[in-house]
Amino acid sequence: MSSRQRLILLLVAAVVLAGGIALAASSGDDDSSDDGGTQASTPGQTQSGGDDNGGSKDKPDKVPANVTIRVKGSKPVGGVKTLKYRHGDTIGLKFVADKAIEVHIHGFDREIELEADEPVVTRFKANLEGIFEIEEHETDELLAKLEIRPK
Repeated sequence: MSSRQRLILLLVAAVVLAGGIALAASSGDDDSSDDGGTQASTPGQTQSGGDDNGGSKDKPDKVPANVTIRVKGSKPVGGVKTLKYRHGDTIGLKFVADKAIEVHIHGFDREIELEADEPVVTRFKANLEGIFEIEEHETDELLAKLEIRPK
């Protein structure tokens, strides 16, 4: 590899790093609380902050989510809930399962790997409108629904 090629690779890496830093800096703080239940924000209530990293596998987050979805035996504890948001809200979901599973959030193409009894938080912007299913990926068991309405 020539020194010119190395220089180009270093410049590309610097641009990608700068973009990541800018994205992280613009995500803000989230002061919503986790009530341990399965409740969504009331219509029109907006949570701030969070990330929007597409369909990547998420890692636990230090900031609490505004909704917890507990899964036992591949079924949602307390039954399937419809979580209501407004377009532009930040959705913060915490998942806890009694066994290792993969959760899929349709429409947003997010896949979240869960280990037994290890909470995982995911955050993303409600940038689509409609009703989107959250399923246990292997069994297609419905865990919850996201209902996103216009502002």
